[in-house]
Order: sequence, then C-alpha cells, then structure tokens
Amino acid sequence: MYKSKVWIHKSVEELSKNSGHYWINYTFLNEPKAGDIINVTNEMAEDIADEELWKREYGPGNYIVQTAANMFDPKVHDGFSFCVMTLKVE
Repeated sequence: MYKSKVWIHKSVEELSKNSGHYWINYTFLNEPKAGDIINVTNEMAEDIADEELWKREYGPGNYIVQTAANMFDPKVHDGFSFCVMTLKVE
C-alpha cells in the first residue's frame, strides 16, 4: 500500500500552475500512476468538506491521476511516500 498526499485540481490551468487549494491523504493499493481514477468522498475530505470553495468548485467525485512522484521517505514523513496530482473528471 502507498500512503500518498493527493493534490486536488479542478482545471488543467490550475494543474499546470500547481495552484491547487486542497490536498487529501489517500492510500493506493498499488503504486499510483497516471491514468488511475480515484473517487474522493466528503468523508475523505472531512477537514475541508465544509469549506465553501471546496463545495462550490471541487467537491466529491472522480479524479484522474495526472502525475505521481515517489518524493517522500516513509520513515521520515509519517508513512507517506508519494505526491500525486489529480484533475477532476467532468
């Protein structure tokens, strides 16, 4: 399993500027890779689910992995190993 920090993006422009407002913790069963689809629920985003911007412009739903980088040492970073960038699937 791969504990990851998943950055949530709503548009290609936001993704290209790496200007996403939100990230969630997500554990992948297999190593994350571009093209994987994850389903983000309000429960997964509990810390941000009440924020107006999250509800209005992001929200729960399917997100596609654009990039996944093995950036963290799990021994140092509380078990996290991957930084994952996602884009909301319309």
